[in-house]
Amino acid sequence: MTVPVDASGPVPDVSVVVVAFRSGQHLDAALGALSTAAAAPTFEVVLVDNACPDGSGVQAAAAHPWVRLVRSDRNTGFGGGCELGVLAARADVICLLNPDVEVEAGWLGPLLDGLDAGAAAVASVAVDRGGRVLEAGAGIYGDAEEPWTAPCTEAADRSVDYASAACLALRRSTFRRVGGFRAEYWPAYFEDVDLGVRLLPLGGVRVVAASRILHHVGGDGALAAAAAPVFARHHARFLDLVPRRALRGGSGRQVALLDDGSDRVVAALERWRAASAEVELVVVVPAAGRARDLAPAAGRCSAAVVVGPVEQALEERWGELDTVVVVDAAEALAHESVLTRSQPQARVVTVGGDDVPLGV
Repeated sequence: MTVPVDASGPVPDVSVVVVAFRSGQHLDAALGALSTAAAAPTFEVVLVDNACPDGSGVQAAAAHPWVRLVRSDRNTGFGGGCELGVLAARADVICLLNPDVEVEAGWLGPLLDGLDAGAAAVASVAVDRGGRVLEAGAGIYGDAEEPWTAPCTEAADRSVDYASAACLALRRSTFRRVGGFRAEYWPAYFEDVDLGVRLLPLGGVRVVAASRILHHVGGDGALAAAAAPVFARHHARFLDLVPRRALRGGSGRQVALLDDGSDRVVAALERWRAASAEVELVVVVPAAGRARDLAPAAGRCSAAVVVGPVEQALEERWGELDTVVVVDAAEALAHESVLTRSQPQARVVTVGGDDVPLGV
């Protein structure tokens, strides 16, 4: 390994660590975006050439001589490459950045504000070229038979189970305290999930909506498949540690009932009176007048009434619901987009108890 020894000049606010391995033209674009980013907060870029077989790391460093190049004589994987970059970094705050990411104007300042507010790590919102949100944090779901994760695709400030290391900032001391990335995930994938869980006791991971990045490529299916058995081995422990863990395994206690203005909703509330001690029920009602009409029935089964658009209510409870109840399948399909986006773990059923499959 070759580590730069010339670190003249003042210590920057942030060290941006970019790990390159077969990164091609995206790496040049990523460094180009960084070169035009605002001067404050100050940052340096530590580029790790992870034994790039295509020479992309060395070539990019030659084209952008202001970066600090770290060369490894072997492919240490994504986690190992980040470790090398952190070793060479000078700043107290580390920002891990994928080589296929282009930062947008003003991306860094909000991340530092998020760290100052108490999060252990902060992440940007990843968007595609058209501005569509690809990921704004993610959740851990499933069970021993089928462990899985799902991204949130609504840009908002929120605490999450974990966030992609495509753009993840944290203090060097925090990274060291939790042991950095685990080598068992070599060469890549799911190491950011594992890191996010270990950061929970220190303040967890928070998405900062004001910080945005353009993400070109994203995950590699083959690498994900190779790392999946490692993720599966740790999955039960993850579920024990993440917030709302009782909601991930089908406990049935967190239920949302979507009101359509019909008498069937009132009838459903009356039927739930006997089960009110076993469920925590929220009724989502679009109109205030309707909320007043439902208040007596909701009160008898200790249900909370939320007035406002269904989309907003479900997004605000991202990943928290075990079951969503609708009057019929047509109502579920009318809200299919927000249901699959914000409550991918939830079972969707009609008031009659029939399952409604979505996304098939």
